[in-house]
Amino acid sequence: MILRDYQKKGLERLLQLGGDALLADEPGLGKTAVALSYCLAVGASSVLVVCPASLRLNWRREMAMWWGEEPILGVEVLSYEGLVKAVKAGLPPYSVAIFDEAHYLKNPAARRTKAALSVKAGRRLFLTGTPMVNRPMDLWPLLKAMGCRMSRTEYGKRYCAGSLKPVGFRRGRPYKWSWDFRGASHLEELAEGLSRRWMVRRLKADVLAELPAKTRTVVELPHTGPAEPAELRALAARVIRSWDDYGGQAADAAIGLMPKEIAVLTAARLEAGRRKLPQVINYLRGSLLEEEEKVVVFAWHREVIEQLAREFRDVGAVMLYGGMSDAAKDAAVHEFQTGDARVFVGQILTAGTGLTLTAASTVVFAEIDWVPGNMAQAEDRCHRLGQDLPVRVIVMALEDSVDLLVATALVAKADTINRAVRPSDGPMATLAAQVEGN
Repeated sequence: MILRDYQKKGLERLLQLGGDALLADEPGLGKTAVALSYCLAVGASSVLVVCPASLRLNWRREMAMWWGEEPILGVEVLSYEGLVKAVKAGLPPYSVAIFDEAHYLKNPAARRTKAALSVKAGRRLFLTGTPMVNRPMDLWPLLKAMGCRMSRTEYGKRYCAGSLKPVGFRRGRPYKWSWDFRGASHLEELAEGLSRRWMVRRLKADVLAELPAKTRTVVELPHTGPAEPAELRALAARVIRSWDDYGGQAADAAIGLMPKEIAVLTAARLEAGRRKLPQVINYLRGSLLEEEEKVVVFAWHREVIEQLAREFRDVGAVMLYGGMSDAAKDAAVHEFQTGDARVFVGQILTAGTGLTLTAASTVVFAEIDWVPGNMAQAEDRCHRLGQDLPVRVIVMALEDSVDLLVATALVAKADTINRAVRPSDGPMATLAAQVEGN
């Protein structure tokens, strides 16, 4: 196997950076190949790869392809859950430790983040196509691990629009204050600093002209049944703001939702999926499958996934969701990529990272995720190396509903994320200069 020219340049840049680094090429540009070539280039005697559980077989397969007759003897491939257990039992030091989908480490308080950053290795590579899932503070744990000398407060004030906010009141007057780092500021400077000191990032448009662009379309479906109550829409708006501010599972705690409110939202989200399902099936059956050879469909709930797979058994539908064995997941991908299956139905988180689904050039979201990075990762399963057709992304949403509120929030966050991880061409004060005191 031979690296492409831009991959060779990426490898050279990683070697120039030395030590820990963030490889943040857009999904589909071959980060796995560059990372494995990096191990050979530095003469690694032992390698640890940590990745989502569904990608372990893929990493093993890529190792066989890229290392060939030069195997590295001390190799361990663990899931993030497996890493937590392994760290408790004790791990040896490694020459190189690779952390795939490194945006999983954005929460410094999470067990997997603590476990990952405790691994001893001569060099660490953090791989992710979406280095900032929601906001600049997502990057802080990785930057700190790689040697950023700015304190969290300094970083937050400069790049997260940090400001002091009252968090405690007595007799109507604030007496306790805390830093709010949920915003974004000086994004071009941040991107420049990352690229100078720690990050290698290339966009498809920059390095792979033959890979076609994506087009996105929102298909609004009639909202059958009773209208959503105003209280539900208001509650959904609170949750959307919380995802924007905090991200991940911290959302409920961040806005103080009561268990009853969480239950209401969970039920409403599933009900929306159920309401859309007949219309999604009709759209797939009556439109897409008539004109497309193969289609990838993403959903959130297992119930929706299973019903879609049953509906399209006549065209060999396969499905992939959390809880399936690695072998079953790998078989589903293989059947879709090289077999007769015309429909791939996947869970957004489980099937949305690491897989190659280039047999299709159309991606349909039957349900929506509330984190823009997760949506981008999922659609890029089709928009990656090996794809030679324009990729269509179709989002199915109920008109005048929470679905559209979520879609609006996703669009609003996308620009901030894109600007923060794309370096500017102009000269400016860099993060690296501030960190190193230059």
